[in-house]
Amino acid sequence: MTRRQVLGLDPGFAAFGWSLLELGADAGGDRVVGMGVVRTKPTPKKRAVRQSDDRIERAREIAGELLQLVTDDEHDVVAICAESLQMMPRTGTKAKVMVGIAWGVVAAIAVAHLDLPILQCTPQEAKKAVTGSAAASKEDVQRALDRRYGEIVLDDYRLLAGLAGGVREHPYDALAAIVGCLECEPIRMARRLA
Repeated sequence: MTRRQVLGLDPGFAAFGWSLLELGADAGGDRVVGMGVVRTKPTPKKRAVRQSDDRIERAREIAGELLQLVTDDEHDVVAICAESLQMMPRTGTKAKVMVGIAWGVVAAIAVAHLDLPILQCTPQEAKKAVTGSAAASKEDVQRALDRRYGEIVLDDYRLLAGLAGGVREHPYDALAAIVGCLECEPIRMARRLA
């Protein structure tokens, strides 16, 4: 029997983080069952591929990985959680386009899979839910998540084993988004039914 799970996402284009949290009867019984990053790279310029075609191909790569997570027989995903889509005032147009495409993929996956709810929290709400402080650093958030769910990167539980240090922040951000959304009604209802 599969247990109800929540898919946390950190939408990006080059590095798209994800985490899966299995819901227990209460928050103390929750368990991290998967973490990872979907990596995409642009086609080398010498191959003369249109930038728009390259972006579509990369979006398909992300969609394929996410679709596998929500349709896998081992997972009963009941909601998607992510940090809210921000306007990103300090980023350029290209970065905004890439994040917009990634969010389009998320919306399409949610609709395609039984119209999954997409729950959002601000980065500050996620930090506060995880650490108690809206001003916590990324390192503080990661340490607090390790304490909350047991050491996530243990020798016998190597969810993040193949990921370089700088990329590991994305699945942690995805997990923090789940924690920031745990009190949302769709998750509370799924927990009651678990």
